[in-house]
Amino acid sequence: MVKRKRAWQECAAEPSQEWDRSNDFRSRADPFVSNYLVEVDEHLRGVAGADERALLVSNVAQEVLGVESKVAVDATCSRIVEGMMPEMGTEQLLKFLDGVLEADALWSIASNPYGSHFLETMLHNLSSRLKTSGHNMDNAVEVLQLIVKHLKAHLYEYLMDRYATHLVRSMLVLLSGRDVTVRSKASQAHGQKDREHRIGALEAKLVTKQDTNHDEPVYKELLQQLLATLTTADYGGDCMVVLRSSPYAGPVLQGFLRAASWDRELLCDLIWSVLGFDGVPDNSQLLSAKSIIHGIMERKESSHLVETVFSVAPEEVLSALFSHVLNGSLLELSRHPCANFVVQSAAASARLPDQVAMLVAELGPHFGTLLMEQRAGVVLSVLASCQRRQVAQFEASNFLADGLQSVKADKKSAMGGICAQLLTLNNGVKLGEEGKGRLSPLGCIVLTTVLSFPKNAQRPFISSIVSFSREVHRHMARDAGGARVLEAFMEGSSKKKSKRLVMGHLEGLWAQMAEKASASHLVEKCFDRMNIHGKEKILSEVVARKAEVSATPWGCGLLNHCRAGLYERNRDKWKEWVKKGGREIQNFLATLGLDDGMKHSSKQVKNQVKGYVQGGTVRKERKGPRVEEMETGMDENEAGDAEKRNANNPGAEEGPTVHLQQKVPDLMLAPEVTAQSRLEDPPGGESDKDIDALFARLPKRRRVKHVKKLAAKNKK
Repeated sequence: MVKRKRAWQECAAEPSQEWDRSNDFRSRADPFVSNYLVEVDEHLRGVAGADERALLVSNVAQEVLGVESKVAVDATCSRIVEGMMPEMGTEQLLKFLDGVLEADALWSIASNPYGSHFLETMLHNLSSRLKTSGHNMDNAVEVLQLIVKHLKAHLYEYLMDRYATHLVRSMLVLLSGRDVTVRSKASQAHGQKDREHRIGALEAKLVTKQDTNHDEPVYKELLQQLLATLTTADYGGDCMVVLRSSPYAGPVLQGFLRAASWDRELLCDLIWSVLGFDGVPDNSQLLSAKSIIHGIMERKESSHLVETVFSVAPEEVLSALFSHVLNGSLLELSRHPCANFVVQSAAASARLPDQVAMLVAELGPHFGTLLMEQRAGVVLSVLASCQRRQVAQFEASNFLADGLQSVKADKKSAMGGICAQLLTLNNGVKLGEEGKGRLSPLGCIVLTTVLSFPKNAQRPFISSIVSFSREVHRHMARDAGGARVLEAFMEGSSKKKSKRLVMGHLEGLWAQMAEKASASHLVEKCFDRMNIHGKEKILSEVVARKAEVSATPWGCGLLNHCRAGLYERNRDKWKEWVKKGGREIQNFLATLGLDDGMKHSSKQVKNQVKGYVQGGTVRKERKGPRVEEMETGMDENEAGDAEKRNANNPGAEEGPTVHLQQKVPDLMLAPEVTAQSRLEDPPGGESDKDIDALFARLPKRRRVKHVKKLAAKNKK
């Protein structure tokens, strides 16, 4: 194979004979080798001994030496050898790659559909071997150096080829030591789920943040050489335009950006090179190229690349893109069928309060219009960014409520107000007992996100949910998305009276809900918030269909949470357990300083435990502004900000530290844990017996497990 000397235009227009692969993918292996591999494969299926299998695989590896290029591109032979690769040794895999490089057949194999998959499988097995064993490192580095040298000289051809591009992806994974590739739709359909790398995945933008994996790669120098190839002048200008628009090169360029996250300088150079700049641009250059970058966002193939740019961009690059590229154009981009996904990625990647505020200021007044234009993903990404950064939540909630009220609702959703419009967003489902249609998934997620905002931002949506009729509440409970909305409503800051009203509408439906994965969590939340009579009603309905409920994994967890076995054996003891659990929870909250009459979610209690349990001791809550703010009725975010300001105040003194067992009331201790046994413990820590006795009778299973884990960790 000759070194590429032609310009990229000539290579793209008329590939030479050296690089032109044949469309004839028929068997090319020698008949003797093909028959030999088929016979060995049939014999290997009946061999169970590890030694005999290893001997057979070793013989096959020796037999194919010298004919690697023909075996790899043969449909039958390549499949057989691929199945033996997990049992081959590292030395045998390296010899095969070395033979391919000596025969100068890497391109002919990589550009073949069977050969491409063959090389991909071999590099995957080699990567796992080098991670675990670390043997033959010197030989591996020599072989990888030859492959990287070859790819650097012919990278454009590999990126533009349908099959050869998989070799570059596999090399990125091997050199970086982690998966930086983009999953195809075919791999997702076969169960290979990767939320972080799915193209245009809204769930990934809500759950994950930026690609913050800055660990150095396994082969740092080799990876740096391969990545730096794209920053050279040969791949600038029109060449990068072709690569961005290619359906084969685009996903590989995304892998290049993710693989460079460990090197800040190299990552910045790659980002600006991908966007069409020669070096780092200044503000005037960014403003002049604003329309060009918008055009990249509006193309289907290149828009995925810009999404990755926002997800991995360092702070200085992200600030420049927000200030000079997105500023003033968010609404126009949000309405575009392709560019709106870039806006969603930008919202998920926003790190500074000013960036989130800019998103809310420009898009907030148009929330209603975006929802009606089927751009709910943009609205949801902005709301999730407000929730994640704790910025402009009240303003975003008001914009959403005003936008829904301003949009002319149809007769089907006009009766329920703003929440009904979200639940039936763009599907026209009729709410009520007779409505059997599925509620809008995006609308339900939007409503769930808003219900996680502070109390003053939830009010219009809480009022709308409370105003629903009994039939609507039951319709929501039977739907997967609607059940999560009601679950967020129960965890929210609404009044107890409102929660009891909704729970009363669900009577007679508890057993049916317990059999569903999504609604079972709602049953658990309602059970925790019911009084003893309400708990008994829920459990009586669930136990009546115990066989159906216990047949599901979530049903078993619900029955254990409600202590259904104790309820069936002895109802009087079950009632004692319920009453005692309430008293112990109050004592537990008092221990953590949360007995102030305020409502505290399980997340708040968990955060309080993290801050107060240190080295087997409990620290008293700081006096002063924190308690006063809670008494004045400040919301959670304002109180948290005040606490941070108070922590920075040198005049705020911390209370004395006391031992955990001295603070916990005797009611929470087992009978065998006496005062004398507590005095015998060493100062500053407790024994495993005391810790187990302390948390053995707490009814909150998850909270107990979390606190015990923290105590054991701090003890070590």
